[in-house]
Amino acid sequence: MINRKHVVEIKINGKQRTLVFDNNAVSDLEEIFGRHPIAVIRDLGESMRKDPLSGKIVSTLRALLWAGLKQRSPGIKIEHVGSSMVREEFGEYLRACTVAILANFGVDQDELEKKSKAVEVARRKQSDGEELTEEERKAIEEADNADPLALSDVTEDNGTPLSSTNSENGPSDAV
Repeated sequence: MINRKHVVEIKINGKQRTLVFDNNAVSDLEEIFGRHPIAVIRDLGESMRKDPLSGKIVSTLRALLWAGLKQRSPGIKIEHVGSSMVREEFGEYLRACTVAILANFGVDQDELEKKSKAVEVARRKQSDGEELTEEERKAIEEADNADPLALSDVTEDNGTPLSSTNSENGPSDAV
């Protein structure tokens, strides 16, 4: 049974889709990346902010989306996900995957989604040259100065931060 808090609705290439990051999806991502998906998301968010052309942003987002989509779309192929992705929506894909994955670990989905959307809107206004409100400037500043995507407080049962969990193979080059 899926907790509805692990479900996030998202549009991919104009089509409404449902992301579900249950333990099977998280396990698939751990196998793909060789480390915990929260660490992958943290690094991907940093890469997208610093240099949108760096690393393996497209392949990383494609894998995240595929893992989240396959519970509600059994048999979906990762290549189909890649063909459906729209570059202008990469930030929204990352936001939705982050919210859904963190919900699986007990992070307040509503609060995270509210904050991430506010930062996304402010960054979009900033990149369009629009004037920001004080609240928007503060949201961007907090996001830039915080642990990326506010992941540092999420821990495994033994107290190890999930954002630093790696496999025996060491860090992935996914991003």
